[in-house]
This record gives sequence, structure tokens and C-alpha cells, in this order.
Amino acid sequence: MARDRFELFRQWLQGVSLLVILLGLLMAFIVGLGAMPSISDPIDQSFYPGTMTAAEKDFRAWTYGVWGATMVGWGIMLLAIVRRPFANKELWAWNAFATGLTAWFVIDTGFSLNFNVTINVVVNVAIFVLAIIPLLLTFRDFRS
Repeated sequence: MARDRFELFRQWLQGVSLLVILLGLLMAFIVGLGAMPSISDPIDQSFYPGTMTAAEKDFRAWTYGVWGATMVGWGIMLLAIVRRPFANKELWAWNAFATGLTAWFVIDTGFSLNFNVTINVVVNVAIFVLAIIPLLLTFRDFRS
């Protein structure tokens, strides 16, 4: 029964990792290339009130591309950790996931709050909550 519980939470973390990858791909290739500008409107309004110049549009596209690529890379790394070392209950895997998640959340959310990008704060909180729940519920599995 405990093994089934642990496996459920491990798969949950795999799902969160896949979500991070998908959001990164969306940012880089859909939002960054301007295919769905309405998605980026809440963020754009914080930095580009009014019409953007061509240079601002290029910088925006580059920013979303790099931001998305970073998320894809981070998600792939999280997925790799969850699939093997986390599954094997290697303590470093739990610590790496929890530390990386917390560092990302505090820094990213802090900057988003500072620049009034509330949509990013909302997304960050959702991802953090989705990831921290299974992490906290597997804490004892790594310390027994």
C-alpha cells in the first residue's frame, strides 16, 4: 500500500514536470513567435503600454524564446530526476527537486511581484502547489 502511495506521488511529479515542459514549449514557440499574442497580453501590459516598436517586438520574442527554453530544460531535468533516482528513493533526488523548486519559486515570484506581473505569480503559485504537495507527502519515504 505504501508503495502504491509513493508511486502515485512520483507519477504526479512526472505530470508536473511534463506540464513545465509543455508551458515552456508554449512560451517559446507559440507566444514568443506571436502566434497567440492574447496569452502574453497580461505580461506585455506591464512592460509595453501602447504600441511596441519593431525592436521591442524582437526583444519580446527573444525573451519568451529564452524563457521557454529554460523552462523546457528545467522540466526535462525534473522529469529525469523523478523517473530514476527519485523512484529509487535516493535522498539527493528529493533534496534536488525540493531545493530547485523552492529557489525558482522564491526568485521568480519575487521578481514578478516587484514588476507587478500578477499572471506569472498566479502560474508560479499553481505550479509550486502542484509540486510541493507530492514532495511533502513523500518526505518520509526518503528518510526511512
